[in-house]
Amino acid sequence: MRFNPEKCTFGVRAVKFIGFYLTERGIKANPNKCKAFVNLPTPDDKKSIQTLNGMLTSLSRFVAKSAQHTLPLFKLLRKEAAFEWT
Repeated sequence: MRFNPEKCTFGVRAVKFIGFYLTERGIKANPNKCKAFVNLPTPDDKKSIQTLNGMLTSLSRFVAKSAQHTLPLFKLLRKEAAFEWT
């Protein structure tokens, strides 16, 4: 196995890797993804629900019981489901 010194980083406390931050304490969510989620406008159609579901799925490892919380949003994507955001 060979390492490319230009691509290696040593002695850092945190590193961004495949969209997550790896730290000495474990894996953390990318703050940019969290900020994008918080700034997301209120969904007004099924396409925006798909966007919301995608964002929630990418952050699901950091939310306890995320499948239970997001199930109602996935049900809104069914053909027979009427879209109503309250």
